[in-house]
Amino acid sequence: MSTWKVALPMYGITAELREANAAFLRLFIEALEGLGWREPVRIVEVDFAHIDAHWLDPHLLLSQTCGYPLMTRLNRQVRLLAVPSYRAEGFSRSQYSSRLIVRASSGFAALAELRAAVAVINNEDSHSGMNALRHSVAPLAKGGVFFSDVLVSGGHAASIDAVREGKADVAAIDPVTWAHVLDARPELQSQLRTVGWSAPAPGLPLIGSRTLSTEQVSVIRTALSKALRRDPALANQLRLRGFYNASWSSYQRIVEMQEQAGNVRLARAAA
Repeated sequence: MSTWKVALPMYGITAELREANAAFLRLFIEALEGLGWREPVRIVEVDFAHIDAHWLDPHLLLSQTCGYPLMTRLNRQVRLLAVPSYRAEGFSRSQYSSRLIVRASSGFAALAELRAAVAVINNEDSHSGMNALRHSVAPLAKGGVFFSDVLVSGGHAASIDAVREGKADVAAIDPVTWAHVLDARPELQSQLRTVGWSAPAPGLPLIGSRTLSTEQVSVIRTALSKALRRDPALANQLRLRGFYNASWSSYQRIVEMQEQAGNVRLARAAA
């Protein structure tokens, strides 16, 4: 009998949040078993250097991905399970917008004023940090570019610090990450300022192996809701409000935003 794997890799910003995610997964497994699930399930650590192998694991029962790789690399190779809804400014039901941040002490009052500034993105395959930002600046770009340079930080929390430290002028930040970071570092509220929001798109989806049956997906969705209700304090810590069913058609919005940006680049390639 194969062992199914579960993980929640996307919002483990602090050690406390990683433990909270693990606690939620334990409640999820208990809920599965209470619903009659008899196959073994274990929580796994995710190697971000090989995260595609994790997402495409044929024994993946539950994980989370970003909408951009979902539609560019994983499209139709996984089962869409649900969209978590979070308690965070910029998140509404199953949709979210990225927060566009600058230093509080900067003179920038709107995104248009950041032409030729330095941007920082978390990763090149991120919707919230890259695709949403490119879509936002596309109508403002001249000659197919907008910023003078773009740094890659490796994560939203690192992008926040890059702006705070003056290494970059602007970043697009996932609103759930922003809320979690401020929970841990409330002083950032006075050090950074919001100059705008990206267009909305579906939140980061929960996925599983495409080998999961329709009946198994139904049990997983029920178990998620049961786990959420089991510990309201834990749900509050994770800022989880509930789950919505996910569809491939709704995530087409991310592809549309990529196409609407056209050939616009965030900055010119280095010579």
